[in-house]
Amino acid sequence: MTPSYLLAFRILPRLLHSDLARTRQALLQEELLRKLWVHAGLHLGVRELPPPPRLETFGEVLLITMPAPTEPPEPYFLAVIGDEPEVYTLEMGNDLLDDLPCTFFCGVTLDGHHNYGKGCVPEAGAFLAALAGIR
Repeated sequence: MTPSYLLAFRILPRLLHSDLARTRQALLQEELLRKLWVHAGLHLGVRELPPPPRLETFGEVLLITMPAPTEPPEPYFLAVIGDEPEVYTLEMGNDLLDDLPCTFFCGVTLDGHHNYGKGCVPEAGAFLAALAGIR
């Protein structure tokens, strides 16, 4: 498990699903995201972390750009949408048919991780467009 995986699939979804409004507001302050990143690294015993994830807002979408993934299923991006805790990721993966690198569009709920199929190119604009397609 890596800090990116821990943050994207365990820490942030649990915080968001426990108290979305408060977590969303705290994330906008940027200090929370940095502290959670350090916490993930400490929890896993990682001494040298890449730079922390970056947060941007696009209307009701909080877009978190993660450090470049190093192994599947680490995310390129994590998005939090709306007033209900909708959390989506664009993840690094490998195509099962030809074992070539690809991306997967996924969701993270209290029930776990949900794979919705092949994703877009790992660029913020493409991910935001994919998110717009599900709304």
